[in-house]
Amino acid sequence: MKWLSLFWEMLYLYLAKPKFPLSMSMRLGKVKPMEHDPDFLRELCEKIVTDPDLKPNNGLTWCNKAVDRVAVAYAGYNGFEGMLANDMVEKMRRSMYWQKLQPDEAGVTAMAGGLVIAGMKDEPHGHVAIVMSDPPSKNGHPLMTYSGNFKCEVPRIANVGSKNGIMSANWAFRKLPDFYAYTPKKK
Repeated sequence: MKWLSLFWEMLYLYLAKPKFPLSMSMRLGKVKPMEHDPDFLRELCEKIVTDPDLKPNNGLTWCNKAVDRVAVAYAGYNGFEGMLANDMVEKMRRSMYWQKLQPDEAGVTAMAGGLVIAGMKDEPHGHVAIVMSDPPSKNGHPLMTYSGNFKCEVPRIANVGSKNGIMSANWAFRKLPDFYAYTPKKK
């Protein structure tokens, strides 16, 4: 019977190990990406923007639910449950598990498989979105778009709001959002 428990332990270790461990060092050295599959994150983002339950309805939008669902499914992070966008942004600002990034760092971190959220507090409510884990462009950099409004390059996002879809962050936010990477602390 000892072999059976050893089998289950080995199976657990095999399944718990990420499919594609990341060895890419971060260009700016500020964030260590999560050891997850960027393709899986991209797949989650593509599904969330087409979810019929998250379509805008009579002026109501569901960015908070979309970000919460991706954070739980991708990173096991359940700290946004029941929160609105303003509360989510405030939680990321204050939490040791979220690190604020520059827009170019956000693109690089997401491209490497890190969970990155764009967020902006506003009245009567703010907005949050997942930064896309796009494959690198031909030059090896993340896909970024220059925003004339923001006067900088911004990453693409999976946006659930008044318009759902994959788009440049400048199409979903009125002003430059803050970008936060989830950085769980290892025990």
